[in-house]
Amino acid sequence: MKKKFLLMLIALALALIVKQPTTSAEQAAAEQYRQMFKSGNFYVEYQSFDMYLPVKLPSLGLFSGLNPAWNARYKQQMTIYKQQNKSSNSLLPFGKFGLFGGKNNFNFIAGQNGKRIKSNLKSKIPDAMYQDGKYYRYWTDLSRKNKTFQKMIVLQENMLNSPFLDPDQEWQNIKSDLALPEELAVFYWDEPYRKDSIKSLAPQYNGSSTRTINKQDYECDQYVSYISSLANTNIAMEAYNMLYQNGKLVKIQKYFIRNGKETLVSEMDIKTITSQVPESAFTIKKKVKVYAANIGDMNDLLEKEEVVETIGGSK
Repeated sequence: MKKKFLLMLIALALALIVKQPTTSAEQAAAEQYRQMFKSGNFYVEYQSFDMYLPVKLPSLGLFSGLNPAWNARYKQQMTIYKQQNKSSNSLLPFGKFGLFGGKNNFNFIAGQNGKRIKSNLKSKIPDAMYQDGKYYRYWTDLSRKNKTFQKMIVLQENMLNSPFLDPDQEWQNIKSDLALPEELAVFYWDEPYRKDSIKSLAPQYNGSSTRTINKQDYECDQYVSYISSLANTNIAMEAYNMLYQNGKLVKIQKYFIRNGKETLVSEMDIKTITSQVPESAFTIKKKVKVYAANIGDMNDLLEKEEVVETIGGSK
């Protein structure tokens, strides 16, 4: 009986999410995007932000002893949030209207002929990159043992699984760092750069509708994945609303749905999405030295940095 009731709640929540008049079918561009990402040749400019950070709130003294302005901002945000949500111990407002307010600058991710890069459009140095059989990442050396605090480091692909890698350099995350953002991965959930643990949760197409957000009309394709308990019972859902204008994807909203309540988790605005990769995508604007990854060799023991190449900038 409880199981049937829970399934009824999930169905009701889904009906609430898809509450605009339905349209006939998935947007034609969706299949184009699937094929584009699978081909590995794509270019996307986007900005995204989390709407809420899913952690329980500590007391209002979180920032005690730190920057007074931060503490004041925190208290102000929490007062507003508690008035709106009637709760003193709920989700922490974090993204667009939260503690650190405002959207991020536009990022981009590109793939071309086996290469991959992800960075901020304004940055002169990429966050992460793969090309010519090597992984690159921009890394902050918190140990302060070396003279260079922030630097590019490189690792040969065949060394990625070496047990001697420095765990602080987090090479185990480099593939996921280069993966499609979760919202875009709806089109290619099992891409090689994504973690295996996520592949089984591939969202499925769940219908289309017309939606109005901030007085803007969108055609919406929704994709849903279910979250199961250890007893293999569906207890919640994640819904991805892919929002189109004039047949082009311009926004993605992700919702978490449980017990009939939906929470907007993240939002992505898309400025450019195309299979035409600009020449500038893999151009490193700043000339930068690239240091060898720490692989447990004699250089690491001697705390000696090794410059292996210089990339970017003009000749």
